[in-house]
Amino acid sequence: MPEEGIYERQATINKLNNSFAEFMENANTANLNDLVEGLPLGPITKLEIIHFTLFHTQRHLHQMKKICEALKR
Repeated sequence: MPEEGIYERQATINKLNNSFAEFMENANTANLNDLVEGLPLGPITKLEIIHFTLFHTQRHLHQMKKICEALKR
């Protein structure tokens, strides 16, 4: 749940877009076979992290679409 407060829509969109741009830049330059350790999932490759991030983002987008549809009713 987001904290209560007033959120600036455009600022939030800009932060999200900047995060994705940085993510893509890092994904294009990283050695995707490198292992990342110390995560709750155990050691996983950077490629697996990219896949997890993309699927998790899709899940949230689906949830947001369902919320928007429910609000239209």
